[in-house]
Amino acid sequence: MVTQKDVAKYAGVSFITVSRVVNKEPNVKEETRKKVEQAIKEIGYFPGFAGKALNSGRCNTIAILTPINFNVVSRSEYLLGVISGIQDVCRKNEADILLIPFSEDDKNFDFLRPFRQRKIDGSIFVGLKQMPTNVIEEIKLRKLPCV
Repeated sequence: MVTQKDVAKYAGVSFITVSRVVNKEPNVKEETRKKVEQAIKEIGYFPGFAGKALNSGRCNTIAILTPINFNVVSRSEYLLGVISGIQDVCRKNEADILLIPFSEDDKNFDFLRPFRQRKIDGSIFVGLKQMPTNVIEEIKLRKLPCV
């Protein structure tokens, strides 16, 4: 696996410079930025998920929670359209999607577990008949980004 140190050595710059380019920090000369970006492409470096999340406090993942199982989702033009639209926006913003199906009959389902586990930055609830009041209150209290 290629590391930032490998990129730095290949590009002839410091590890810190590579880190600044990867994290899109503004204090790097344009010529140096292009040199590092070219090195990244040539040797196939991809930032590790955990490292990016640690540095930014974000994981760039949006959850789609739906009370419908995968078999139904795959046959519903409406849901496929909604998920496709979300996917398009996420792709443009370099974000991933975590699809979480659940049963509305499951009274113990923890809607906010992905937030607690720091797996996601936001949630989109699709097709819910009703959200439990305690979940709504916690979303408001913690100011969690949800739609």
